[in-house]
Amino acid sequence: MPFAEVSVNSPIPARQTYTYEIPPGLDLRPGQGVYVPFGPRVLQGIVVEVTEAPRYEDYRPIEGVIDATPLVAPGRLALARWMAERYVSALYPAVSLMLPPGFERKPLTVIEPGPNWDKRGGGLDQQVIVDEVRARGRVEIEDLKRAAGLKRNAPLLALINRGILSRSYQLDRPRVAPKTTTIVELVRPQGGPPEPGPVKRSKQADLLERLSSQPALSFVEARAIAGPISNLNKLVSAGQIRISDSDVVLLVTPEEALRRAAEMRSSSRVMRERATVAYLSGTGGVATYGELREATGVSRAMLDEMATGGVLRLVERQVERDPLSDRVYERRGPPELTGFQTRCAYAIESAINSASTARFLLHGVTGAGKTEVYLDALDAAVIRGKRGIVLVPEIALTPQTIGRFSARFPGRVAVFHSGLSAGELHDQWHGVRDGRYDVVIGTRSALFAPQPDLGLVVIDEEHEWTYKEAERQPAYDARDAAVRLCEEMGAVLVAGSATPRVESYHAALEGQWQLLKLDQRIAGKGGGVPTVIPLPPVTVVDLREELRAGNRSIFSRLLQESLRAAIGAGQQALLFLNRRGSAGFLLCRACGYVPTCSACGLAFSLHRDEERLVCHGCSRRRNVYASCPGCRGPYLKPMGAGTQRVEEEVQQLIPGVRVLRWDRDATGARGAHERILGSFLAGEADVLVGTQMLAKGLDMPRVSLAGVVNADIGLNLPDFRSAEKTFQLLAQVAGRAGRAENTGSAIFQTYLPENYAIVAAAQHDYEGFYSAEIDRRRRLRYPPFRRLARLTFAHTSADAGLREAERVARVLREEVLRRGLPSTEVVGPAPALMQKTRGRFRWDVLVKSGSPESLVDGLDLGQSWRVEVDPASMS
Repeated sequence: MPFAEVSVNSPIPARQTYTYEIPPGLDLRPGQGVYVPFGPRVLQGIVVEVTEAPRYEDYRPIEGVIDATPLVAPGRLALARWMAERYVSALYPAVSLMLPPGFERKPLTVIEPGPNWDKRGGGLDQQVIVDEVRARGRVEIEDLKRAAGLKRNAPLLALINRGILSRSYQLDRPRVAPKTTTIVELVRPQGGPPEPGPVKRSKQADLLERLSSQPALSFVEARAIAGPISNLNKLVSAGQIRISDSDVVLLVTPEEALRRAAEMRSSSRVMRERATVAYLSGTGGVATYGELREATGVSRAMLDEMATGGVLRLVERQVERDPLSDRVYERRGPPELTGFQTRCAYAIESAINSASTARFLLHGVTGAGKTEVYLDALDAAVIRGKRGIVLVPEIALTPQTIGRFSARFPGRVAVFHSGLSAGELHDQWHGVRDGRYDVVIGTRSALFAPQPDLGLVVIDEEHEWTYKEAERQPAYDARDAAVRLCEEMGAVLVAGSATPRVESYHAALEGQWQLLKLDQRIAGKGGGVPTVIPLPPVTVVDLREELRAGNRSIFSRLLQESLRAAIGAGQQALLFLNRRGSAGFLLCRACGYVPTCSACGLAFSLHRDEERLVCHGCSRRRNVYASCPGCRGPYLKPMGAGTQRVEEEVQQLIPGVRVLRWDRDATGARGAHERILGSFLAGEADVLVGTQMLAKGLDMPRVSLAGVVNADIGLNLPDFRSAEKTFQLLAQVAGRAGRAENTGSAIFQTYLPENYAIVAAAQHDYEGFYSAEIDRRRRLRYPPFRRLARLTFAHTSADAGLREAERVARVLREEVLRRGLPSTEVVGPAPALMQKTRGRFRWDVLVKSGSPESLVDGLDLGQSWRVEVDPASMS
């Protein structure tokens, strides 16, 4: 008798699978979705393994199959198990990443009359519940509680225990399903189209026809033909007849009388039926219901009747919600590659052709043409019958990437990212699984798209920390998960960046990855002969000197002059500041009071566009104070600057300049990223002000100036990655300038001009930065020399939180001693960088180890603890 190990979508998080008996006649394979009993409920699950013997003796039979085709391929099931172990997560959340959107269905508790319904009675609370069930028959428990105003469960439980009500369990309806449209087909029997329906009887028409041949009738005779006197009155009101004392006279010509009579016999319904047949006859006999309704006004009920009468045939056809359906991309062949590009592409293509699982780190300066190497590699994969996945770090990068790939693979590009609707994601997922696309492009979740025949995975801008999931379990890193996926699926992995992660570059130097280099920036990447162009020179401005010179502006004198020159020459400029809002905080210059969020302890930021104070930790908002709450004085002033302030200052500096702002506040609406970028690329703005969006791998050919308003933000945070992130941001922002034949330049404004990260970024010197940073990491035993696990405890009481964090740290240290792990270190507890968030105080315990998950796994932690393996930052 076969058995199945099932990962169950249960409210109890578990790494383990559950054993179920496979009923006779049911053929199950790993990856299939099933319905299984779990306690009193029936839940969804995914078959992970089929065995001949039960792994656990206490088993029950599977209730049913969700889909006859496996939803998760074996290689991806193996990836899910690896992720659950690596990131100390329950198994089902890892499996669910591979499932189609809308698959998961919420378990519901349903209340209905029970076997003792006739014995109902009890107090007022119970009577209200009984009345609701009587009125509704069968009701979901949460709906019942709301309708009955139930504050306690006791009255409901009492009714269930007495058998007056019964309780059962079911799954909620799917959140998303395939979309269908009605196709209307005209049936053409021999002899031509049928009559669209019976002719309507009309006594008014009878009278007009009689009067057309005999223009005057006696009143008695006319009344006998027309019926009720109201019919005669209607014809009088229409100006068609006149009634005298003894007769009725026709007032229109006989021809007009006959035409009006015909119209009366053809009702609006019959006319619409005829119009429907006529419309279909003109469209080859086929149209959608929507097209017909718009053209003729025909209703669905009318079409159903016509179909019943054999006039039409109605067919429900599934349609795909394609997010690219309104886009047209001009097909372009591969451009001529440089020698550097050709060597890199050849190495990747050789690995694809040999069906190896090689890993490549493509280190190329900004504007070196890495995308053309990706496209060439995908070409090679497609020729071999393979397909690809391309990851980008942000939705903002997706439109440009889609455009480049769609021009080479028209109609063969699928998209995955959170900006799509649930229906679009659902249809894209199924289209990918069915093999309709050569390449999937998207953010980190696109890695789990069910791409068959996977031969190539590309991670563009691999240094970006958005590839790390930080909110939900498993808190996976898409870069590490991609390595495992390619091993399981037999695919080649290419990760590219101008500023690779320190860990990635170290792995390449150690021989774990093959290092490929593109050391020349080129123009003409989209076609034609590529030409080598220089990287933009960077000037570092010491803001301390600006202050000494009496410049109180947020812009240095050099940045002001450069902005005017660029705009005056008809070119574009970028201004980068990694802080939203108009001011970083408010400060009373009389008493030192700073308004802070009571839930997070963070200083409120001023947002002038809505004239509100906003907490960037929890998004709490409040009105701007008219005076200082501390001393009631008028000296509460904005301090620091955010992107809104930069936008205002640019408009004051250069009157009439066209400015766009690109930050989280400006991109809340669907499609906002694409609209802002498209507007700027179309030349509809002169200056683009933004946060980290500007540091992504975007190609902006008309930008000749990139200005960093404050290069120091984030540099001195208590985070071992702060220097690396600063270097990456600055180097990437500088790389946006001068990407076409026009010479570009960049300006870094800083109070720390000697810092090694700023110096290296200004010199475009990745190797110099890496050398200094890797020595520091080795000395402090940070990645890549140790891996990290951060355990965070949150509590409404700071003291209680500290006591629990100290307990867990003590347990971990004891376990390190017991196992004899001299290279493992437990640090803390210490307050988290943002110690208070949403009213809860947070404490961190850090584990440094070669395999931190093995120490943390199995630790007895409550729900208030959060474990993050390989954290992207310490904030």
